[in-house]
Amino acid sequence: MPRLSIRVAYPWAVIAAGALALAAAAGDVRWWPLDPRWIVLCTLTLVGSVATLKMRAAPVSFSISDTFTFTTLLLLGPGPATITASLEALTISCFLSREHRRATRLLFNIAGVGLAMWIAGAVLVALEGGQGAGSLLVNPGRLAVATAAAVGTYFLVNTWIVALAIALQRNQSVFSTWRTHFLHLGLAYAAGGYTALLLALFAPARGMLALLMLAPMPLVLYASVRMWLGRINDRMTHLDTTNRQYRATIEVLAHAIDAKDQVTHGHIRRVQSASLQLARALGCSDEGQLQAIEAASLLHDLGKLAIPEHILNKPGRLSDAEYTTMKEHAKIGADILAGVDFPYPVVPIVRHHHENWDGTGYPDGLARDQIPLGARILAVVDCFDALTSDRPYRRALSSRDAIAILQERRATMYDPAIVDLFVTMAPSIEPSPAAPSVTSEPIAPLAMSETWVQLDADHHFAALAGPVLAVACRATAASAGVVFAYVQETDALAPAVARGLEAPVLASLHMRLGERLSGWVAASRRGQRDADARLDLLTDDTTLRAAISIPIVRDDALVGVMTLYAGDSAAFKRAPFAIVDALASTIALARTRHRTPLPFAPIKTPA
Repeated sequence: MPRLSIRVAYPWAVIAAGALALAAAAGDVRWWPLDPRWIVLCTLTLVGSVATLKMRAAPVSFSISDTFTFTTLLLLGPGPATITASLEALTISCFLSREHRRATRLLFNIAGVGLAMWIAGAVLVALEGGQGAGSLLVNPGRLAVATAAAVGTYFLVNTWIVALAIALQRNQSVFSTWRTHFLHLGLAYAAGGYTALLLALFAPARGMLALLMLAPMPLVLYASVRMWLGRINDRMTHLDTTNRQYRATIEVLAHAIDAKDQVTHGHIRRVQSASLQLARALGCSDEGQLQAIEAASLLHDLGKLAIPEHILNKPGRLSDAEYTTMKEHAKIGADILAGVDFPYPVVPIVRHHHENWDGTGYPDGLARDQIPLGARILAVVDCFDALTSDRPYRRALSSRDAIAILQERRATMYDPAIVDLFVTMAPSIEPSPAAPSVTSEPIAPLAMSETWVQLDADHHFAALAGPVLAVACRATAASAGVVFAYVQETDALAPAVARGLEAPVLASLHMRLGERLSGWVAASRRGQRDADARLDLLTDDTTLRAAISIPIVRDDALVGVMTLYAGDSAAFKRAPFAIVDALASTIALARTRHRTPLPFAPIKTPA
């Protein structure tokens, strides 16, 4: 069954199963005389459900009232406990936002909790040996074991029901979802079960008054769990913020690749989507590995920024020397990304995505399982998409012809198991989702009012610096920017390319090391995140107020400086410094690999 059909059918399956559990519970209590303890426990449950704890990282909430539903289970049995738990879920759902109170979701929440409690009650009844509710109270040891089993069952069933729903909705691994969002909640359920055990043991001996006196205990539990969950939510929020910053870095670097290589952003998006689907089909469920594949799919050709354009887009076969230069892009891309502290293994995939199954690939000649799984997946998907896309030097092949080529290279260039699986999946691979909003729009070309200043004797450096500078300006919302090149002969900085507001002024800036802002950054090799633009311009008669400046260094050698400017003095206080630094390192590669003697001859050219 397609995943989309399962995603739609699953909630209704849970609702149907929960309805059966509630019907059985209603039949269980139909002929009972109304027990005052149930009234008290229901009241405490509904009052406790108001004290709801929410998780930020997932659409999940729970309350301290589980203590009273567990107590109901131990004192009165599965029927009353199932009804009480369902009433609790209904009460909690009423306090959710209108968006989360849709009918299907409301029924799913009630049914899932009721079903979990009914199954937990069945476990308790099995351990009672059919002697009825309350028979374990005379044996505290057996009661403790039965309580642990019932509470553990309720925790697992309840959390796995919700985890599967979230995993289907987000297209994630259900185990990873459960482990990330629910595993740590086991302590809260255990604490609730333990408190319920104490209530069940002492309440019958002291009567209703004891039950009421012990009722405030969950409030202490609530305060403790709330503080503990607050720390977890803060940690998750921090991780989420960090992850968004890494994603922004990835997106900006991907746009820099597009600006240099003559491919569309759709190509790397298709490769990214297909690689993830193929990885999941191969059984990869580790979230870190999947995130690494997702990032590497966008960044695997990052090293091409340092490859001369006449080689990169040559409309014909490369010479041996040109091919040797082209092969350097895998290692260069890995070297660039090594400076970004990704929380998942992106660098090995980027470095080894051109290794061959038989060991004849590059850069390290790895073979078979020595090649990272992500790199083996990426190699197959990237090859297929490249073959079926138009290129400056050839027309696109048909899917049938591309698959034939993959099969020819099976067990020599590519992992045979991955090729076989990809061939079976190729017709059904879903298209990639839309790119994220902030960085998804293409990089705007330079307007006619902007200025490029190229180095007459180092055209390659300026040709690369231009699009990278454009990406950096877009990523930081800078109004202007300039890339300076370091001139060894004069021990000074000279502008290689400038763009944006006051570009002609920026194109005229020349400074010795240690002078002004950019000269100081070059001399100290220390970036400045939030500086005053007037330190470079040496005038108050300018609309530029803020600056961010990064040294461009390669192999301990100064290459130049990239400085961005903005009119708002607070513009760069939250600028993605890591992105600018990573972009600066791509410029460094071009300068050090294609260094030629200067002098500079500024040449203004229209966009």
